[in-house]
Amino acid sequence: MRVLFYLEVHPLRNSFNQFAWVGKEIINMLRKHYLTENNSKINDDDIRIVVSRHYKELTDSNQDIKTIFIGLTKEENDRLSFYLRDWNTEPEAIDYWTSLMNGKGEVSEFYSGILDRIKNNVFDFDVVVNWSTNGAVRDYCNRKGIHNVSMELGCVREPILNTICFDACGVNGNSIIRHVDLEAVDENELVDIKSILPVRIKNNMALDAVFKPIQSKYSEYIYSSFGKNVLIPLQLKDDSNRIIFSEYKGMLAFLKDVVPKLSSAGYTCIIKPHPMANASVSRLINKDDHEACKEYVDGFESDNIVWLDDVNDKDSYLALLNLVNFAVTINSSVGFEAMMLDIPTVVLGKSPFDVNTIKIESLLNDNIDSITLTKHNHKISNVIMRHYLVPQAIAFDFYTFMFNVKRAIKLEKILHKKGSKAFTYELCKFDNLIPYYENLNVPPQVRQAHNMHHKKYIANITPKKEVKAIIKLADASDSPQVVVSSKLDSPLYDMKIEKLNNADSQSNFKKKVIKFKRDPKRFFADSKNGYIRILSNFIP
Repeated sequence: MRVLFYLEVHPLRNSFNQFAWVGKEIINMLRKHYLTENNSKINDDDIRIVVSRHYKELTDSNQDIKTIFIGLTKEENDRLSFYLRDWNTEPEAIDYWTSLMNGKGEVSEFYSGILDRIKNNVFDFDVVVNWSTNGAVRDYCNRKGIHNVSMELGCVREPILNTICFDACGVNGNSIIRHVDLEAVDENELVDIKSILPVRIKNNMALDAVFKPIQSKYSEYIYSSFGKNVLIPLQLKDDSNRIIFSEYKGMLAFLKDVVPKLSSAGYTCIIKPHPMANASVSRLINKDDHEACKEYVDGFESDNIVWLDDVNDKDSYLALLNLVNFAVTINSSVGFEAMMLDIPTVVLGKSPFDVNTIKIESLLNDNIDSITLTKHNHKISNVIMRHYLVPQAIAFDFYTFMFNVKRAIKLEKILHKKGSKAFTYELCKFDNLIPYYENLNVPPQVRQAHNMHHKKYIANITPKKEVKAIIKLADASDSPQVVVSSKLDSPLYDMKIEKLNNADSQSNFKKKVIKFKRDPKRFFADSKNGYIRILSNFIP
């Protein structure tokens, strides 16, 4: 597979390298992979990275693997400067970005031309992987019959485990998860996500994160309002999810729409501003929107509205979520986190977790079926957290990366050829949290059940490839036969089998056979596996 990783070159938020951290992760992944065996590529998967001159720091510090980089021409680099407009004062800056995300206008044609030049003259790729939403990339791939997989941060934030998604339909409001058939989710395979909440805080104590007392000047008010309160989390005005996956022009428009309705229906509205909307490093466009929202709330003629701006640390907001009865959001990740805690959530924009969610009218009319809603939240939480999102700690391992790119393409094909039910069945076969169950608050019986489920899936999709050599010692009558075997039993089998079958692997195996024949005791003593080293004690 020939993969072009499209590191976003369009200027965003007054920067030419907004996603430099993603580039560093990909480069480190390729460095570790390509330089592991004699500075050579060790399988047929070839990845290159598109960079502009503004990623010079990345390219200069990685000259020993410079062949992975594909740069822009002088004319293309110069054109980028035209698109750099002041994010706070020039509306064209966000207009260009919006057109690019939607695949519209001259700006999208320009970036499509870059891809066309690269494919025809530099690197004949068959897959493009990009970060976040880029309509120009997606439309180009659709026209050329090329696979496109988009990556993005998962719809959870710290202290919950950092995650990444790989999606061949797009991310956020374009996510493939919006097509999931929740009726096809096996209820017997569900885990109570709330009870195993994968949280990264001191001592990994998820229950502490959920039940710790919150420190706020409004604490008493929040505790006393429990029963009919609603959390309204605000997003940044220049949040791409708000821009292209909702009808709201900003957070002020959102508040003017929902707060009067909820307040009139008797709900206490807890309005939680985004922590980066008014920080010292915040962009002016977000600060202005923040101040306008605060002014609106302060002037609201009601005593059941709270502007909660003093609970911002990551170790407290899950406890805040646990103190609210409902949540209403455009498409903030807080909405999905509320679902994980079994909180009825209204989602007014498009998002991966906007799958048969309740409508705001149901909230206003007190028409909510709590049993059905809890079952729904359990299903969508399991589907997204276990089967869709990939822990960031392993997402940038080469084999995991390639496995998830190929898996995303496979899932998209199944969806379009066989429909939502078949797609859902395939999606739920693989559990991304399995490696973490040992470190989470998972009861032993639950852990055992899901490990068995995981192994069953691997057994079904993995063709067993066994390499076995029976080596006789010099005097077979005095010493038993020693069987050296290795079995590939990995979800990444399609890549690791290639590695096993190449000439270097066969050569290494022959060297081990020769070493064994010359000095059996040393052969076992030098092993990296402690159990095998013990065998050296039984050989004279």
